[in-house]
Amino acid sequence: MRSTLYEFYGTLNEIAKGLKPEVVIEKPEALVLYEQIKSTGVLLCAGGLLEQPWIFMMEYAVCSEVDAVFATLRNRNAKPPNEIQKEGS
Repeated sequence: MRSTLYEFYGTLNEIAKGLKPEVVIEKPEALVLYEQIKSTGVLLCAGGLLEQPWIFMMEYAVCSEVDAVFATLRNRNAKPPNEIQKEGS
């Protein structure tokens, strides 16, 4: 799943930089569920994965980690280079 998320975010970055033509790409199902849970604070699915909570929690953790990595990259790319150098000093 981690590779699917990295591929999804990587494609979004390539589209944003103009390296790929704009196409509609579908979010991975686990990411959609993660975003819904994150925005509402409520578990939105019954049965299935929730009957196997360790699998559900692993998927949620991976989505959370990858989301945080790409949020950090987006924030870092939005800053002027001189501000990034100041942070590193």
